[in-house]
Amino acid sequence: MKKTAYGLIALLTAGSAHAELLGAGVGGGIWHSGPTGTVTTSGSTFNLEKDAGLSAKNNNYLWAYFNHPLPLVPNFRAEFTSTSTTGTGTVSSFSGTTLSGKTQTNLDLDQTDFLLYWGLPLPFIRFNYGFGAKDFKGELSVKSDTASPTPSNLNATLPVGYLGADFSLPMLPLTLSANTKTLGSRFNDTSFKARYDIIGFGLKLGAEAGYRTINLDSSDLSNLNVDLSYGGVFAGVTLVF
Repeated sequence: MKKTAYGLIALLTAGSAHAELLGAGVGGGIWHSGPTGTVTTSGSTFNLEKDAGLSAKNNNYLWAYFNHPLPLVPNFRAEFTSTSTTGTGTVSSFSGTTLSGKTQTNLDLDQTDFLLYWGLPLPFIRFNYGFGAKDFKGELSVKSDTASPTPSNLNATLPVGYLGADFSLPMLPLTLSANTKTLGSRFNDTSFKARYDIIGFGLKLGAEAGYRTINLDSSDLSNLNVDLSYGGVFAGVTLVF
């Protein structure tokens, strides 16, 4: 039974890889998003919006992928997102230090995704499935006029599963896409978007727009327990070969 299951998986993977076409794409743009949720450190919890005063800002993102027809060998996709926001509020405690009066909170969080995946092309639609890693690098600091506790590093690398689908509308240079990178209830990064291509010179120069959400419920980031979410619309330019 196990040999049969492994054989079916290998056949599906090999078949989908043979159906691949050689291609690549790059893109980037602005994601209007801000953090919501709570942070707990040294037994003290504060709300990122109500207590810290953080709000949505324009953040940058980039992505690139490479597809090929080699059997069994996965395709590759990389993504980078940089988020940064500063707010003024009344956080009472951070990293075991009591704060008084107005506080200034700064949250920087960069995310880099490395994904290996296989594609299953069908008429007008393509399914992608695979796995990868999401690398977090950032810093959370809270300070007041009376105290400046040591900032907390938000560094971690999480394994993720990857699922995606692209639907090309017949007779129109328009592609609808959805994808998610997930680690169950601990982490989810999901986006929905539409891409409009302007075809010329063998390339597809276009524009994309959509909505993206990130949910992180984990103690993996330094010594913090976080229930953190980002969400908002994004728009950018694309170049598909």
